[in-house]
Amino acid sequence: MKTILAVDSTTEILKISVSDNDKILSEQKDNKNRKHVVNIINNIDTVFKNAGKSIKDVDLFAINLGPGDFTGGRIGISVVKIFSMLSGKPVYGFNSLDVFSTGCFLKNIKSIAKKKIGYDKVYIIPLMDVRNNEIYFSIYEVKNKKGYNDLIFNLDFEDQKYYLYKKTGNFLLNSDDFNKKFPQVIEQLDYKLKSQIFLTANAIRSYKSLLTELKDNILAEHGLIRIEIDEKNIYPDSRYLNYLSNYSFDNNLKPVPVTPVYVRDFITLGKK
Repeated sequence: MKTILAVDSTTEILKISVSDNDKILSEQKDNKNRKHVVNIINNIDTVFKNAGKSIKDVDLFAINLGPGDFTGGRIGISVVKIFSMLSGKPVYGFNSLDVFSTGCFLKNIKSIAKKKIGYDKVYIIPLMDVRNNEIYFSIYEVKNKKGYNDLIFNLDFEDQKYYLYKKTGNFLLNSDDFNKKFPQVIEQLDYKLKSQIFLTANAIRSYKSLLTELKDNILAEHGLIRIEIDEKNIYPDSRYLNYLSNYSFDNNLKPVPVTPVYVRDFITLGKK
């Protein structure tokens, strides 16, 4: 049994949770204001108190590395790094896209389980509004077999194992030509097979009309592709960090450097 403290401070909503392995014991969501630097320690204390735990019980820490709110994200990272340094316990950091894709995976598992994975393809594409009229994203695939690279999470559901893989690198597109260039990206998918694509994350709210148009265009072009716009997963959640770090630790995955992720560290389409 390992106790995990997870912190997500990448949005205006500060989210903190404590788990034993993947069982969430307590969680706190603070959306009263954006003063994470003032509230984070008190919220951590509250989560520990409600879980019947203390900082001394923590075996590992988990943090959302971003991209996200510049100041808020750095506050969470700094606090978790200090806890790790003082306790000697490891920190597992995750890109916001991994967190969003895991949330979509878990929230839609009943729908995913109805697909004949292996014959049908299931993809999850978190689309993040990173301001400046830009959308940051990557493509993930759900499989029913283990043994591929870039596995980030797995789930047992109704006597079947499901595995979430990161299929591509990270991309950035300007919203003005998103609907023109995004189809170039999904050309990497095996769209000759029947496919289900979940579009998720906060750009769903910011660019709803744009993505509705995209959905109609793709359906017209590729009849075997079905697109679902997931509006249940607009904010990242610290509990997904608990699940991801528990999986990473149990599978001996090496933690990435605990530094903020910025949107310029990826592939940019259409630029030379």
